[in-house]
Amino acid sequence: MNDDAPPPEDQKTEDPTSEKEGEPEPETLKISSEKLKEILSAHVKWLETDGEEGAQADLSKKNLYEARLYETNLERANLRDANLQGAFLYKANLKGANLTGANLSKSYFLGLKSGIGHLPSISLHSTNLANANLEGACLVGANLEGANLNKANLKGANLNNAILSNASFMKANLEGAHLQNTKVENTKFKDAILSGVDLRSIDLRKANWEDADLSNINLSGLSLENVILSGAILKEANFQGAILQKAKLNRTNLEKADFGPKILTQDNKSVSHYTDLTDADLRGANLHDANLEGVRGLKSEQLGGADISAAIIPSHLVNFEGLKQVEEVSKHARNIFLAVIGACVFSWLTIATTTDIALLINSAPTPLPII
Repeated sequence: MNDDAPPPEDQKTEDPTSEKEGEPEPETLKISSEKLKEILSAHVKWLETDGEEGAQADLSKKNLYEARLYETNLERANLRDANLQGAFLYKANLKGANLTGANLSKSYFLGLKSGIGHLPSISLHSTNLANANLEGACLVGANLEGANLNKANLKGANLNNAILSNASFMKANLEGAHLQNTKVENTKFKDAILSGVDLRSIDLRKANWEDADLSNINLSGLSLENVILSGAILKEANFQGAILQKAKLNRTNLEKADFGPKILTQDNKSVSHYTDLTDADLRGANLHDANLEGVRGLKSEQLGGADISAAIIPSHLVNFEGLKQVEEVSKHARNIFLAVIGACVFSWLTIATTTDIALLINSAPTPLPII
């Protein structure tokens, strides 16, 4: 821990021991700076000797509000339910630390806010941040690979350029978060809240967005082949000109979503880029009041069980060719029905007039090949 590195001016607030609404009670979580130094010193020795000396840092349920933890090595430390609200964590090592339920809202991870330029980002590789409060946290360029952020509060957090590969954000709240140029390979966003988040700069095809809330999202013009969006909430989403070949959109809520063409101006001419839904799975989707005008590759069988009430659908689906086939078959239905009835009557009369003896010696008035 380095006390010589002051927190940025915009991070300084009142005395962390003062009682403020919404903060943990200092009597139950308070820890002195001397005790904190002692714990962290023993933790460093514990890491250096691979557990032979020192002791693993146990800061669970401790009040570390606005603590100065500059360049502190907290690798594998126990920070479960700790209050790190507004803590100064620039260059801190939190790799493998247990931050389950910790409050990290408005904590300071990078040097960007202080105006001292771009500084190395924090490593939270494989860190357990389940249920953690990271609302408004600055995590630009942070390494969160393999981290557990299930049910974490990341509302308004800045995750631009962060590495989120193999991380889990199941049921996490990312409303209003910044995710420009983040890496999301094999990342799980199942049941996460991402309404209104700008995801156009990342490759959605590499992550799992199943059952996520992506309301009002803008995905226009993106390549989304094979993307997994099953069960997602995509109300009023913008898919104009997107490529959705073989996309998993079954069970999705696409109410008022726009799949219309994207109009671009090239050489003073308007060019339409149409949404491609070739082989996309829309079974059971809610497409109420959605705009599917001009989409390419959409077939009626892709909409099995889907709600298309009040939706604008392509003309080739309105003029359903299957109806013509039904009409043609129905013309011969009466003749087929009468023929079946006649065959049934003939069979019944044959059975009724044939005795057991006649059946055995095959001497019925009208011998049949089988009876």
